Amino acid sequence: MKHKARIVAVTFLLSSTVIFLFLFVESSTDGENKRYYDTKFGSLQGQFEDAFGLRQVSKNPDLSLKNINDVKDQLYVGVKGDSSRQKLANLTVMYDERVERLLERLEKIKHFGYTKESLVNTRFTDMTLQLGRSFREKSKLLLPLDRRRMKDRHASNYYKFHHNVRAGSLYDPFDPSIDGLIYDMQTQEFESVEMMEKGTELKLLVKLSSGTKAVFKPMRWDRSHETLPNHFYFNDYERHNSEIAAFHLDRVMGFYRVPPVTGRFVNMTREIFLLADRKLKKTFYVSPVGNLCFFGECSYYCDSRHSFCGNVDIIEGSLMVWLPEGPNSERDRWKSPYRRSYSKFRKAEWEKDEDYCKKLTKNPPYLYTRFIPDLIDSHVFDFLTGMH
Repeated sequence: MKHKARIVAVTFLLSSTVIFLFLFVESSTDGENKRYYDTKFGSLQGQFEDAFGLRQVSKNPDLSLKNINDVKDQLYVGVKGDSSRQKLANLTVMYDERVERLLERLEKIKHFGYTKESLVNTRFTDMTLQLGRSFREKSKLLLPLDRRRMKDRHASNYYKFHHNVRAGSLYDPFDPSIDGLIYDMQTQEFESVEMMEKGTELKLLVKLSSGTKAVFKPMRWDRSHETLPNHFYFNDYERHNSEIAAFHLDRVMGFYRVPPVTGRFVNMTREIFLLADRKLKKTFYVSPVGNLCFFGECSYYCDSRHSFCGNVDIIEGSLMVWLPEGPNSERDRWKSPYRRSYSKFRKAEWEKDEDYCKKLTKNPPYLYTRFIPDLIDSHVFDFLTGMH
């Protein structure tokens, strides 16, 4: 029952977050005057009438009124029956401009071809595909597009993936080369292996027979291993299968910001040891039970106490495709303004300053229309991937 409750909660959170964030971005952000008490469908008066069956009201409430008691007084006129008047008198409504704006935007969902009835019968994945499609197709390509090369049947899926990367998404979910790229990563032979020494744990940059480059993250713990509840920050190891799960969650949510990832069983002797340089080969050894192990070199967890060991010499891992690089694919990078301080004694700026968000949004890049909603998307995604 506990797992079912979690699934229901996460599903509701996903649906609400994606709809709200998309409508927040797509709707106009002009400084026009907002009419919070509209007399059209969804108005405050309409909500009163629907709630209490009050169809005959002598006059509309004053749109300038912000005090709910004054609005109630105006709605009393023409209301018959003591029970209806008592219900209206006991009603408590708190006015909040942010809530009213959210309600306005939710009403605009009709402009995207959805009604309350159709949402009930629409799959979540279909909705995210439709809502984000126009933005994906209009956003800027990262690399120059060579249409003839893209149509060439000899062009690799890796090449097509790189030349379809856009500012708004890493790939188009309708692009057949994505499934082809995943199949290539699952089946093609390794041609070279290189240690990636930066980061908290060892990862290997591999090149496949088609020229595809990908990052291989070996399995350190099996899937049933649970994290200690009182671990401190980085004391919990990265999981290879979390990379795979993140890719699929990203697709379900309609973000398309996680590079394609797949799982793979690798022969450590043939596909790693024989291709490794001398520095990596020196870290290989055979465990007391006859399994081949290695630990490589990296910033933190690369020593004999933190080894990767296979089942004899077969190890499971994840492969994530390598993103475009070089002078033609320059891209900006920003650190999260809400990152933690990683100190037991020092708080981050956002934890101390109540006006931090207001100050943040007055300067680029945070004043741009999409930046804050995209940042919220990323934080929601990080939270969901961090759930156990």
